[in-house]
Amino acid sequence: MRRAGDKERAYRDHRRKRREDQPAGDGFRVPVLPVQPDDPSEPGPLRVLGDQAPKPSAAQAHLRLRRGARMTCRIEEMHYQVPAKHIAMLPELSCVGLLLSLAKVVPEEAGIGAPARCLRGVGDAVRMEYVSRVPRPPLDGLIDDLYYLEGAPPYARLTLPASPAALLIVNLGAPFRIRAGTDIETAEYADGCVVTMPTRAWEFGYPSRTRSVGVHFKPWGLAPFLPMPAAELCDRPVTVEQVWGRPAIAGLRDRLATADGPREMLTLLEDELTRRLCETAGLGLVRHTSSVIAATSGAVAIDDLRVAAGVSSTHLAQRFKELIGVTPKRLARSWRFTATVLAINPAGPIDWGDLAAGAGYFDQAHFGHEFRAFTGLTPTRYVEVRRRFLREHPGHALDGWPLPAD
Repeated sequence: MRRAGDKERAYRDHRRKRREDQPAGDGFRVPVLPVQPDDPSEPGPLRVLGDQAPKPSAAQAHLRLRRGARMTCRIEEMHYQVPAKHIAMLPELSCVGLLLSLAKVVPEEAGIGAPARCLRGVGDAVRMEYVSRVPRPPLDGLIDDLYYLEGAPPYARLTLPASPAALLIVNLGAPFRIRAGTDIETAEYADGCVVTMPTRAWEFGYPSRTRSVGVHFKPWGLAPFLPMPAAELCDRPVTVEQVWGRPAIAGLRDRLATADGPREMLTLLEDELTRRLCETAGLGLVRHTSSVIAATSGAVAIDDLRVAAGVSSTHLAQRFKELIGVTPKRLARSWRFTATVLAINPAGPIDWGDLAAGAGYFDQAHFGHEFRAFTGLTPTRYVEVRRRFLREHPGHALDGWPLPAD
C-alpha cells in the first residue's frame, strides 16, 4: 500500500509531466511568453495557435468546437459560424448545441465581421433563429461574437454550470428570470442582463418565446464596458440599466426594435459597444495570461505565468479580480472542468476514475468535489439529467452545457 507521501509525490510528478507535455489543439506546445504588466499595447493571439496549427480534420474540428476554438461550420447546406465555448455558456444556445450534434462539422476560414445565419426547426415544438458574427477590430480582441436569437426554447428552465465566459443580453421580448445560486432569490430581468464569469451554477428561466441580441465576451472582455470592478458582479447578475443607465439602454432597445432585421441590429449593437469602449489598466497582462490558461485547458502552473510576466502573485490576482472577477487559479479550475465535462459522452459508459485521472485531478473524490462546486450536481446525477434529455428527445443529443431544470 502506498504511503500518503508517496501518493503526493506521484501526483506532483504526474502534474509536472502533464504541464510539460500539454498540447494545445492537435499536439503543439504552448509557450509562456513574457508581457509587460501594464503595457497598453495588447499582445496578439498566441502564434502557436495559428501559425503552427495543422489543418484539422472534420473530427478534430468537432473536438476543437467543443473545447473552445472558433470556426465556421456548415449545417445541412446552411452556413453557421459559432465560437465554441458559447454552446457551453448560454442558455440561448442549447438549441444550437442540438443542431451541431446532428450536423457534420466542416472547418472553413472564419472571417471577421461576416454574418452567419442558422435557421432550423428541431422536433415539433422547438424552432429558433440564431444569427452570429465576429465584431471588427478592436472589439474582436474582447468579444467572441455578437448574436441575435429568436424563438421557443427547448425547456422553460435551464441550469448552467459555471464556465469561463462572460455575457451581456439585451432583451427585446418578455422578461426572463435568473437565479444565481440556491441561496439567492430568483430575479426578473426586463431590459437584459450582464453576467461576469460565474463560479457556481445558475438557473435561467425562459418566457414561452424569447427574442434578444447579445454579446459573448472573452473572460476579460467585459471589463472595458463596466463602470465597476468585475469582482463586484461575480455571481451577481445585474440589469443592463444598472451598468449603462436607463437612458442608454432604453435608447438602444428602441433603435434595435426599429432595425431592419438581425444584421442591422448587430451593427447597432457593435456601434454601441465601440462607443463605450475605454482603456483599461492591466488588460494586456490579464488577456495574455488568460489566453495561455485557456490554451492549456487550465493545466499550467500559475506561478510560471506570474514569473514570465514579471509581476507578484498579489498583483496578478488583483488584476484578474478587477477585470474578470476571479483569480487566475479559479479561471484555470474553470477551464479544466469545462474541458473535462465536454469530453463526457452521456450516451455511453463512463469510467469516472479514468476521466478524473486524465484531467489531472488528484483522485475521484477531488473530481466529485469539483463537479458539485461547478454544477451543484454529483457526476452521476449530471449524467442522469443528460440522459433524461436523450429519452425525451430521441435521436437528438444536447452537445452543450445547459441542463434541463424543469
